Amino acid sequence: GDLQEQHFPMRAYVAGEYRAGRLPIWAPWTLSGEPSAANSIFAAFYPLGLWEVVFPTLPYLALELEIVAYLAFAGVFTHLYVRELTGSTSAGMLSGVTFSLCGFLTSYPMLQMIILQVAVWLPAGLWLLERGLRRRSLLVVALAGVAYGCGVLGGHFQTYLYMVYLTAAYLLFRAVQGRLGLRFTLAAMGTLGLVAV
Repeated sequence: GDLQEQHFPMRAYVAGEYRAGRLPIWAPWTLSGEPSAANSIFAAFYPLGLWEVVFPTLPYLALELEIVAYLAFAGVFTHLYVRELTGSTSAGMLSGVTFSLCGFLTSYPMLQMIILQVAVWLPAGLWLLERGLRRRSLLVVALAGVAYGCGVLGGHFQTYLYMVYLTAAYLLFRAVQGRLGLRFTLAAMGTLGLVAV
């Protein structure tokens, strides 16, 4: 499958380049080579993938464990988001388990790791965005931008575009519902977008 034939060798190459003290910019093995920095499947600059450099030779088990960790992150971030919305720890726990084990995350994204690497940042971004809007804190909104920036580095741009659409609609909905005011709403949108970029 794609995880064995595509993602694993690409991630092993990226980890090897970083271990050797080089930026993973050009992979010479495909035909005359390809720009690994431009091919999103390499996820050459994805921060959570940097832990892979600790292995002298990246084992396949490391990617399998990383997938399990992403499912756990999805659950934790969803728990935090729902708890922020509802104030209920049990609602957060139920939501976290439901999202982290839902059909979307446990099917195709487990084979296409980059989809999982992006999707995990949606609940993190929404949690921080909601927290920032409730407190009217642009600093916390900026942290949501960091989460979305990690998402774009994950490498699956279609999933990321869905996140952008959803987040923009969510921010506008919360601005109207919470009567946040035009100035703060525009400042929050600008901060979120600039930090993510």
